[in-house]
Amino acid sequence: MKRLGVNIDHIATVRNARGENHPDPYYAALQVVKMGADSVTIHLREDRRHINDLDAKKICKSKKVLVNLEISMNDKIVNRKVIAIWNGGGADGTGVLTAQSGAFDNMPYSFKTRFENDNGKLGTNPEELIAAAHAGCFNMKLSFVLNEADFNPEELKTEAILTFIDGKILSIELNLKAKVPGITKKKFDELAEDAKANCPISGVLNCEINLNSSLI
Repeated sequence: MKRLGVNIDHIATVRNARGENHPDPYYAALQVVKMGADSVTIHLREDRRHINDLDAKKICKSKKVLVNLEISMNDKIVNRKVIAIWNGGGADGTGVLTAQSGAFDNMPYSFKTRFENDNGKLGTNPEELIAAAHAGCFNMKLSFVLNEADFNPEELKTEAILTFIDGKILSIELNLKAKVPGITKKKFDELAEDAKANCPISGVLNCEINLNSSLI
């Protein structure tokens, strides 16, 4: 008996390119089965170019969808650990963050460092760490994308501005300035958008992501 399986990877590709939440691969999986397919195929790539971990978990947990999961396995899969300790209430409590790498050890954070401290010298906050992770991850991803296109960047400088309103991260703006010998602005913008869409941190963020790029 012949059975129809539909690969929905590129539903996620379109979503990632838009930097939005739609189209939703989970919804697409349900619709594909509803329209008569016997199964869906998703491919969890190492670089999470389209389907990401959250997509895979959500789709595989559905009792309505038979899933063919293709996954890349190698020794480069990395786990990272950060320990957060909080003492006290929300407004008057304090906490510390310690990274497995040793990059920060007992780094302070609190309500004041989140909303009340203008100079930012009392410690960090979750939103600042997300912005830092996004900027760093984007730069690293872009450097690989440029190398794959036979360009060697001299410097990539990205400022990440995170907008946090009423308890929700609404957007992150990436302002990129780069020194990349021999590349045209058109090609650079194309590769920068590719890196933005496929950066692992972009893949887990549920907010609008905007990119402004320039060559210097």
